[in-house]
Amino acid sequence: MPIPPAPSTATTPMTALAGTQAGFTPLQRDFWLNVFGGVLAAVAFALLSWFIARVLSWVQHRRFRQVFGDDVATQDLYHLIYGQYKLDECLLKLAVAGAKNAGMSDCKANKLVGFPYVRPHRPHLRLSIGNPVGGSAVPSAQYLLNAIAKHTGTAAVLTPDQGTEAKFDASFIAIGGPNSNDWTREALQLAANDGVKISPDEKNTEHEKITIDGEHSYFRLDEGGDVGLILKVHPDQFPDRTWIVCAGFTESGSKGAAWYLANRWRDIRKWARAGPFAMLVRVEADLDDSAKPIAKATLGKRHRPTLPCRTYLSP
Repeated sequence: MPIPPAPSTATTPMTALAGTQAGFTPLQRDFWLNVFGGVLAAVAFALLSWFIARVLSWVQHRRFRQVFGDDVATQDLYHLIYGQYKLDECLLKLAVAGAKNAGMSDCKANKLVGFPYVRPHRPHLRLSIGNPVGGSAVPSAQYLLNAIAKHTGTAAVLTPDQGTEAKFDASFIAIGGPNSNDWTREALQLAANDGVKISPDEKNTEHEKITIDGEHSYFRLDEGGDVGLILKVHPDQFPDRTWIVCAGFTESGSKGAAWYLANRWRDIRKWARAGPFAMLVRVEADLDDSAKPIAKATLGKRHRPTLPCRTYLSP
C-alpha cells in the first residue's frame, strides 16, 4: 500500500500573510509590551511619589502642631493677640495749649487733637486712629500667619488683647511684652513657678531683665540690639490649649522672637518636642532674621492660671 506524502510545513506567502493579519509579529508584541510596561511604571512612580509627599506632609504637619499646639490646625480657633494703645489725653491737651500759645487758631488746634497722626511721606495729611497698633504687631503677625498657612492650610484670627474673643479657654500667640499685651502678662504668670519672668533690674530699676530658669538673667543689649523671649505653656484648667508668647524689651525683640518661631520651629522641636519651653534669642536692631538662640529651658507640663476677673473676657 503506498504511503501518503507528509503534509507540507513550508510557509507560503498566503499563510504568512494570514498569520500577520491574525495577530502581532514578535517585534510588534515586544514593542507594545515595552510601552505598556513603561506606562505602568510611570503610574506606579507617580502614585509612590504622591504617597511619599503625603506622608512627608503629614509628618511636617504633625511636627508643626507639636510646637504650636493642636488647635493651630483648626480654622478660626487659633488667635494671634496683639496689644492695643491709645493716645494720652493729657499729652493732647498739652499739645493744644502749646499750639494756642504759639499763635495757632482754635480750629487748627482742635484739628491737632482730633487728627494727631501723619504719614511719614505726607506730613500735611492728618489722620485719626482710635486704637493704634504697636510697630511689632504687623510684621510679627505676618511671619506667624505665613507659617501657619503653609504648614496647616488654615488661618489664625487676629485678636486685640482687650477684645471679647480673647479668653482663657483658647490657644493663642501673644505678641509683645507684658506691659504692651495683657495676655503676655497672663502667660508669664503661669510660668513664674518655673522661674520665667521679666522683671526690673535690682541694680538699675530703669532697665528690665529676662530670667528663664530661675537663675540666669539676660539684659537688653547695650549695642543697640535686643533680647526676645519665646514662651510656651499649657494652662492647667484647659490642658488642651496652648499659650505662646513672643516678647522682647523693645519691638526688635518681639519681632525677632516671632520670626524665629515661625521660621526655626523645627530647631525648637528638636529639644523641646511637644512640651512647654522657654528660650531667648538675640536680635540685632531692625534685623528680624538675625535672631539667634542664646538660652533655652524646658518647663513643667501644666500650669495653673490665677484666672482673675477681667471685663474683657468672654463668659
